[in-house]
Amino acid sequence: MQLIDPIGDGGTGTVWRAWHAERRRYVAVKVPRPGGPPQAREPRVRHPHVLTGEPGPGGTSVLPLVRGGTADELLAEHGALPASYVAVLLGQLLGALAALHAAGWVHRDVKPANLLLAATGAGRPHLHLADLGCAALLGRPPPTSAGTPGYVAPESAPGAPPAPAHDLFATGVTAVELLSGRVPRDRRSVPRGPLRPLLWALTDPAPRGRPPTADEALSRLREIGVPEGTPWQSGPGPPFVPDRLRPLTLRERWRARRMRG
Repeated sequence: MQLIDPIGDGGTGTVWRAWHAERRRYVAVKVPRPGGPPQAREPRVRHPHVLTGEPGPGGTSVLPLVRGGTADELLAEHGALPASYVAVLLGQLLGALAALHAAGWVHRDVKPANLLLAATGAGRPHLHLADLGCAALLGRPPPTSAGTPGYVAPESAPGAPPAPAHDLFATGVTAVELLSGRVPRDRRSVPRGPLRPLLWALTDPAPRGRPPTADEALSRLREIGVPEGTPWQSGPGPPFVPDRLRPLTLRERWRARRMRG
């Protein structure tokens, strides 16, 4: 496997674009930071909106290459997103969480920066829930704390067993941010509109006030309506997810071709 260029950086390591000779395609490779803690076990969940990797050489993790950047980057460039666009993203995120929770895991750090997007331009977005390295087994006290201030559920405390309700709260905060362009301070920041009842419930400070599962939240969203097609394109300046990976140089392509044999 030939590492080509770094495309992301996190607290536990760097993500590289790489050529995978056996698969004969480009992939993303997460390389642990030298001297850092050993990589935690990650969930292996098969779902079109969950970005899972496989163990690679030297403690690395091999993942599909996603080219459109993060929802955080899209938000920074576009500002508040149309409700129809957010409904599509929210539906995909809830589906990913439902699969993760059904497999016995809690993500623990849902936020726009951990939502990778395929490079679909102004078309229908395709979200990948990423950064599963902070995920923990449901109901078991995790070895480390996780979460980002502003997205952490009020009842979540260091050392407390993770619960799906924690992810649902962070999902509600994330959706409000995508709709409004900023991290909400409290529930009063939930914008008016068709998504408001669901987001009001997801951001309830009390876990019992939230939908009991991601599946239930997804059912409520579908009752509200997840649009088909791309209705946001009828308005001015629709959201646009570009291909954010730079073109490879001739030398980089030559090195990859050499590995192809």
